[in-house]
Amino acid sequence: RQDARHDRPRRDVYLGLGDLFFQEKLYGNARRYYRKATEYTQNDHTLLEKIADTFLHEARYDSTEVIYQPLIARYEEQGDYPHLVQIYQKLANAEGRPPNDTTGLIYYRRIEKILESQGLPEERAVMYNNVGKQYAVRNDYKNALEYFRKAELQCEYINCDYKHIVSANLGI
Repeated sequence: RQDARHDRPRRDVYLGLGDLFFQEKLYGNARRYYRKATEYTQNDHTLLEKIADTFLHEARYDSTEVIYQPLIARYEEQGDYPHLVQIYQKLANAEGRPPNDTTGLIYYRRIEKILESQGLPEERAVMYNNVGKQYAVRNDYKNALEYFRKAELQCEYINCDYKHIVSANLGI
């Protein structure tokens, strides 16, 4: 490792290369460059999340969670709810389809807990709709209907430009 003046530009080059490979869906290559970038920085949570995202897009959920767990713990400790919701949403989306739909629902329920105490009404409406969809995937129509109705109710009190989606979900 050379002079510290060169650390930032090298990190940025590796980060940029990682981002390019990620865009091209070459996740292993992206991960390699993200890891090289970590050699020039300490505790860069955004960079760690990018590494986890490469595993997530390869459906390697165990590796994803190993990297996400310290980030989740840190964000919980800091009360950084937007980042927590972001990570849980990624995990819920990835694991929200059979046969992992139970795990996806667990993450959606964590999002629900955060947003009901910390979130804006707009965020809650989206979350209720997403939880409803997750229950529908599981053929649990009673709970799906409950959450779609919660989303519909939220949309009556906020500027909700996706009310037609909530109505369609209710209809289905």
